[in-house]
Amino acid sequence: MDQFGQGFATHWDELVGWDKRAAADTDFLLGLVRRFKCQRILDVALGTGFHSIELMRAGLTVKALDISQSMIDVARKNAENVGFLLDAVRTDWVNMPGSLLGKFDCIICLGNSLACEMNVGKRQVAIQNWCNALNDGGIVIVDRRNYETLLSGEKYSGSNGQYFGDTVKIGFTKITRDETVFSYTFADGRTFSLVMFPIQDPEMRTNFLDVGMTAVEEYGDRKLSHQSKDVSFYTYVFRKLRKP
Repeated sequence: MDQFGQGFATHWDELVGWDKRAAADTDFLLGLVRRFKCQRILDVALGTGFHSIELMRAGLTVKALDISQSMIDVARKNAENVGFLLDAVRTDWVNMPGSLLGKFDCIICLGNSLACEMNVGKRQVAIQNWCNALNDGGIVIVDRRNYETLLSGEKYSGSNGQYFGDTVKIGFTKITRDETVFSYTFADGRTFSLVMFPIQDPEMRTNFLDVGMTAVEEYGDRKLSHQSKDVSFYTYVFRKLRKP
């Protein structure tokens, strides 16, 4: 299901806050990609293109996919505006065409995007597909919101995580262990809802370890040292084990 149709996609960049996000996030992401010597990247949660475009600016080869054609259309325009041709495919993670996409050194799934898949079985299939698409020794960089704090009813006092738009009001109309519903009210008064599954740490780790990957690092708002209650987003690095 495309939750970003009917105008949501064209509003999304107001939430991203590109300049502030670049200042906070780009060096961190590039640092990880370069440290693991990655050249060919697959962005499996393209959105409006922020991460793909930043990686292309750095001279990396990027292919992208998204289930939302609306998001792809906005991302292509964003790429064209800065002189890049975006190589993007519309597909979901369960049916992603592995033979067409090829092999990659790094797969990124950022912006709490894995939580958009509500079905646990489909999340597991998606992660298996990502692992299959990696070269041996390749990495997945994936993040999630601090759902533990949200489910406890507390508010975290950390950074903005992945979203820096200061004209957007974010609220919650439902927070349970099976479903969270976020509401986004933009400067023009439009309000959109986004349904997501509150992925917590045990599931995130188990799903990647079960497909033969190993956990390398976990960051809280881009820092290895952190206090859980103050973290907005957790970012994980998982590595595909090399064949003996």
